Amino acid sequence: GVELQYNDVLSGETGIVEVLRDGKGNQLSSFGRIIHNPVRGKDIYLTIDEKIQQIVEEEMEKCWEMYNPRKMSVIVIDPKTGEILAMANKPDYDPNQPGKFPAEWRRNHAVTDLFEPGSIFKIVTAAAVLEEKKVHPDEIFNCEGGKWFIRGHILHDAHPYGPLDFRHIIIKSSNIGTVKLALRIGEQTLYNYIKRFHFGELTGIDLPGEIRGILRPVEKWSDYSITAVPIGQEVGVTCLQAIRAISVFANGGYLIQPHIIKKIDPPDPSNVYSFTSSEQVISTDTVTTLNSILARVVSEEGTANQARISGYTICGKTGTAQKFENGSYSHTKFVASFIGFLPLEDPKLAILVNVDEPKGAYYGGVVAAPVFKEIAWRTMQYFQIPPKTSSVAMGKIENNENKRTD
Repeated sequence: GVELQYNDVLSGETGIVEVLRDGKGNQLSSFGRIIHNPVRGKDIYLTIDEKIQQIVEEEMEKCWEMYNPRKMSVIVIDPKTGEILAMANKPDYDPNQPGKFPAEWRRNHAVTDLFEPGSIFKIVTAAAVLEEKKVHPDEIFNCEGGKWFIRGHILHDAHPYGPLDFRHIIIKSSNIGTVKLALRIGEQTLYNYIKRFHFGELTGIDLPGEIRGILRPVEKWSDYSITAVPIGQEVGVTCLQAIRAISVFANGGYLIQPHIIKKIDPPDPSNVYSFTSSEQVISTDTVTTLNSILARVVSEEGTANQARISGYTICGKTGTAQKFENGSYSHTKFVASFIGFLPLEDPKLAILVNVDEPKGAYYGGVVAAPVFKEIAWRTMQYFQIPPKTSSVAMGKIENNENKRTD
């Protein structure tokens, strides 16, 4: 991808020499005139950290063998600078023999493919309602026992919840509760906040093939869309867009510019590669409130119990999205996702794990969260950031194997 994007920068310019040849085509060494000197290509330095990339690929392989999914993507990013520290996809291919592999395998799925985000999108809905001051964290909502008839359709929760406060709507990932939150602000306001996060737009990453995603304008929403969009249906996002969204909560409310080029040497004054962004999309108050909730998602009571690591405060959100096929949502094909960042006190990395059509288990909290956990743990050790407590012995991670959910 990088070589394709920056081929002109890497290749430089070919030199031209005028020579004379005899009747047999042999070059006459006594004559040679340089028409144009060759220009050496520039060196490009990537933001990719070789060690973190190795960790990601190793942990992806374990998940791949366990769940045999259709495809899988992982991104690790510095949520403050936008530097991509690792990015990998499966199935993968040998770059030295690309012709031996299907074209689909050679795509960077993290930037070229769309998926309906499902419950990871609830962070946007929750942020919007908080920003508009339409809810208090202690406010109770009736989640209808997990089944709610609204606008001609039945909306389900994965589990039958009754009354839940705002916090637990997110902690338990209630679809019904989230839609009731969205109804407080309405279609246009919700859409405006989704646009604040720049969904439906290119991130501008310095890689080829990026797509915008799908976000229909409100005038093209159906009457039922307000019950679907808030929970991550009827929208299409890339993995890169999703990890940029969670990074907003890790850096105080700012939208970062993801990038994979660290520097180009020697620099070219005619091309300035700037990746800073100062666009604040949500307030620090909203960030603080929602992060306290996202930290409880990654706890014994939350859907991301299996992402917990003793001694580190992790914020995150699970997603288990039914795939839309042949005009309806499948009951057998899912996309399991987890996005999160750590440590809460001073976030060093955000991680996205996206697993398309895992076999057997399919909840994001079961399939994707453990991959996050292993990558996060190993990267913290690599960064030499110790846990806050002494409860971790020799790198052992809490065993939450039997926990489940969205």
